[in-house]
Amino acid sequence: MDANIQKSTIIKLLAKGYKFIRYDDHGGSMGDKYKIKYSGEYGTWRTLELFDTKIARDRRAKELVEKGCYLYLY
Repeated sequence: MDANIQKSTIIKLLAKGYKFIRYDDHGGSMGDKYKIKYSGEYGTWRTLELFDTKIARDRRAKELVEKGCYLYLY
């Protein structure tokens, strides 16, 4: 989670039903795909979507945030 947001604030937002997204550029077991990861509970991240390009990933993340589905952590 973003170090600029206090843990207690993150827990409160999660309790109200908010979910967070962040970028992940590490290939790992998924190969060289760019990922959007999400968290619905403190300290747990799961892959939401995979992308071939950073630009596609960034556009999708912006769309998710603008729709109000997720909050973005960087």
